[in-house]
This record gives sequence, structure tokens and C-alpha cells, in this order.
Amino acid sequence: MMTTEIRARITANAAGFSAGLRDAERQVAGFQSRIERSFRGLNRLGAWLAGLAGGRLAAGEF
Repeated sequence: MMTTEIRARITANAAGFSAGLRDAERQVAGFQSRIERSFRGLNRLGAWLAGLAGGRLAAGEF
């Protein structure tokens, strides 16, 4: 194998590896975004439940 062929293969492999890393970074960002949305939803649910419990406590139900 000639040196230029080896260099071309190394370059192609490096480009493929870089593309794979970029794809993995996009996937991680997507998962992170979904997790953040889930926590925001849980926070809203927690606030609603706390308000509900607070109202029932004020009404003397507990």
C-alpha cells in the first residue's frame, strides 16, 4: 500500500469518527433536553399538588 493510500484511509476514518462524535453529541443534547422538560413538568406538578394540599390544610381537612 502506498503512503498516499494510507493517508487517505486515515483521513477518511478520522472524518467518519468525527461525524460519529457529532451525531452522539446531538443525541446527548436531545436526551438532556427531554430530561429537562420532564423535570419542569414534575416541578409544575409538585407546585400544583403543594397548592392543593395547602388549600385543603387551610380548609381544615387535614
